[in-house]
Amino acid sequence: MIFLLCNLLYHKLISSDFGPSAMVYFVRIASALAFLFLSGCTSAQIGVPYDQKIDDELNAYHKSAIQFIKSMEQAAATPEGRFRNEKAQKFYAESAANLANVQVRADVLSGKECFNKPVQNLIGKSDFASIDDTLRQKQNTVGSADSPSKITTSPVGNCLAVMVRGVRLAQQRLESDHQLMDKLTPTVATINQESINASVTVALKGLRAKKP
Repeated sequence: MIFLLCNLLYHKLISSDFGPSAMVYFVRIASALAFLFLSGCTSAQIGVPYDQKIDDELNAYHKSAIQFIKSMEQAAATPEGRFRNEKAQKFYAESAANLANVQVRADVLSGKECFNKPVQNLIGKSDFASIDDTLRQKQNTVGSADSPSKITTSPVGNCLAVMVRGVRLAQQRLESDHQLMDKLTPTVATINQESINASVTVALKGLRAKKP
């Protein structure tokens, strides 16, 4: 099933607006699909207590992200669809703040390191370092590099914390793509929507593994 999905997506990408960059996005979504498949086998092993607040926040973020992506795709040919548009900047700022709060809650649910090797290995292959660099650059424009507010995105901590970082990674990729292209074309929108869908689903599966 994963192979068929990836095959269909690959053929769509190579004939899309990505051109030579198609393979990069194919690898991205294939990884997300593989992670989603893996979560079905490992959710019972996550080992963190259920938190209703995190559940609510992830669902709220997912709904707002999908609505935002769709609205930006529809407005791609207008000024309202540009990256610097007030609506877009408000969404990115609010999403970053909300997900950072979710990250803090996930981090303190358990002090036990994620023992699930498949999860760690897959997450470890993602580009967390690029987020670290981006956040560090943004932070340097507003304050000291040693600020206590620095966000750590390396794949460490309990399994749910690692999965929440996957959601933040997907959100950062959306913002980066929007900034790079200044609009969300249908293909860009689809790739980012599927990436966010997969990352949120994985996090919710892990969170609900011990739901009463």
